[in-house]
Amino acid sequence: MDEKIIIKSKVANVKLVRNIIWIIGLLAGIGASAWYAESRRFWYEESSIYNYIYTTSDYLGEMLSLYGILSFVGVVMAFFIIGFIFYKATSKISLTVTDKRVYGTAVFGKRVDLPFDMISAVGTSTFKGIAVATSSGAIKFIMMENRDSIHDAISEQLVLRQTQKNRKNENIIRQEIPQSNADELKKYKDLLDSGVISQAEFDAKKMFNGIEIGMFNDVNIFSPNIYESPSSVKRTLLINSSVGTFSLYSPINPRLYR
Repeated sequence: MDEKIIIKSKVANVKLVRNIIWIIGLLAGIGASAWYAESRRFWYEESSIYNYIYTTSDYLGEMLSLYGILSFVGVVMAFFIIGFIFYKATSKISLTVTDKRVYGTAVFGKRVDLPFDMISAVGTSTFKGIAVATSSGAIKFIMMENRDSIHDAISEQLVLRQTQKNRKNENIIRQEIPQSNADELKKYKDLLDSGVISQAEFDAKKMFNGIEIGMFNDVNIFSPNIYESPSSVKRTLLINSSVGTFSLYSPINPRLYR
């Protein structure tokens, strides 16, 4: 069966975010240099024995001094590195949801391919992100414009697969019930009523399956409506299993004399 793509991610403008970080870093660098100049002005006014007036030129001079430039460069470089790392980590992020799996590229180019059987839950995270939970941990995809749509698509597929599993389990149970001893005995009773087998042969089959009709006072195993009562079937199977063990090793078991 062909794989059907349900939705693909739309990556946010990570270059714009990177540039904003760099602009903030530039302003922060100017602020750091100005803070150094202000600290020098405070030192001059507090420590000078003369009434020294700290002029604008002095202020700018301190900002352009060695320590003022180092303050500016240090802060700007820190923000530049942060912006660069953020861009490298998010520029290749992608996510595709199909009817069989979730695959794509996570943070720092990590390739991910997850069948839905491995996914236990899905949620949203910060920075427009999706968190996909597995048995080994959560995998995050960030900076996606259509985050909510992707979240809804994955959630729908998880619910759909769980519903299919439940239906499959129900079908297995329904297929197993007709194979019970009660069903076998009903078949032999129909053969007895139609004259195909004798009463002695029917009794032998009944003893072979470890079932006595008198044990089912509250359950009519020959009724065509037996399958409409799951509790009756359960009681029948329980008695079959307990009595059948005894009859298998009983001296009157026909198998022991073959």
